[in-house]
Amino acid sequence: MPDRRLIAISFAYPPEMSAMSILVWRLLRHCGTRFVVICGSRGLEPDPGLAAIAGDGADSIRPVPFREHPLHLLARRALHSTPLVRMLEIPDIYRSWVPGATAAAASFQPGASDVLATFASPMSGHLAGLSMRRMYPDIPWIAYFGDPWVTNPMIRRGFVSRLVNRQMEGAVVQSADLLVFPCEEMSELTLRGYGTSIRRKSRVVPHGFEESLYPADPVEGDSGKLIIRHVGSLYGSRTHSDLIDALRLLVRERPDLTDRLRFEFFGYHQSYPDVSEFPPGLVNFNPAVDYLESLRLMRTAHGLLVITPSEPESGAFLPSKLIDYTGARRPIIGVCRPGACTSLIERLGGWVSTTGDPMALAVNIRSLAAYLGSTDSSGSWGNETVRSRYSAENAGRVFSGLIEELP
Repeated sequence: MPDRRLIAISFAYPPEMSAMSILVWRLLRHCGTRFVVICGSRGLEPDPGLAAIAGDGADSIRPVPFREHPLHLLARRALHSTPLVRMLEIPDIYRSWVPGATAAAASFQPGASDVLATFASPMSGHLAGLSMRRMYPDIPWIAYFGDPWVTNPMIRRGFVSRLVNRQMEGAVVQSADLLVFPCEEMSELTLRGYGTSIRRKSRVVPHGFEESLYPADPVEGDSGKLIIRHVGSLYGSRTHSDLIDALRLLVRERPDLTDRLRFEFFGYHQSYPDVSEFPPGLVNFNPAVDYLESLRLMRTAHGLLVITPSEPESGAFLPSKLIDYTGARRPIIGVCRPGACTSLIERLGGWVSTTGDPMALAVNIRSLAAYLGSTDSSGSWGNETVRSRYSAENAGRVFSGLIEELP
């Protein structure tokens, strides 16, 4: 597609450190066509590893500053614990960024062979897409949903907020030519209630890990300990509770096993459990690290732990962390609701327990430890056929095929 150009609008983009930032960067650099990026800039400290690779593959990157108005910020803080705060977040706090992002996209003077792609969340990115569609009605438009919009189970909206967001979402899904999701489960949840004509636009493009960014370091040793790591934030309904209860069972029933284990957490935690009852070193908490260091920590662990939200419909999410885990080639143990995350871990050959079942998690920890004790821990792990589907190169090929679908 040498004559096509992709005009991408995504508030999140490197060097900002976020799951969406990395997802968009990987997808664009492997899509096989020229691209420019309109992204957000809010004065955050750049991730040092991502800063070095942010411009890889792009013809141009146009940051558009975002500063929330002080009165708007003050009002949100005052209403933080009330349902009224959602009225100030329609569709999110970044709505004032849309006019600048639209103007930046229009400055590239879209032509007949160009394609528009908007990435969300934040959902305001899709509102910029709507503005572009009004200015350039003939430009083909791909709208990528990294999260559900109205049906997101982690966001509780009041009646008016839900109604206005539904109208915005409806305008986007009606206007866009293709609607892209990271998994079938998210497509089903997001498009619930829409008719066949909208569902026909749905496509799935999986997340993809970037093989070249992982170090070749061997698994770390720690006096014979089996190191199991969780890399990433825990907040909201993502909690340590199942792991703490499972370890409590294992400390009582299998102290010989827990003496060999070391669980390490890296990242922001909304709250920390009391682990004073456990043997020293069994559970360890560490601050967040930059992205390339997170990949090193994954690659050099014996095993990796993923914990997803506990809301019943959270199984529709495919965590980008799990895709990075897949690229690290280390055994994975999960605490998840049934759905996309559970399916991938099981297809790779890992161990999964349902949220709220610490006894099953304790059984899985024993199974993981037995596996690690019976194999060369430095070798490659995971069903290779499944794993290859989630490479950045494959995700880029799938996305490239969508571009070719468009007129």
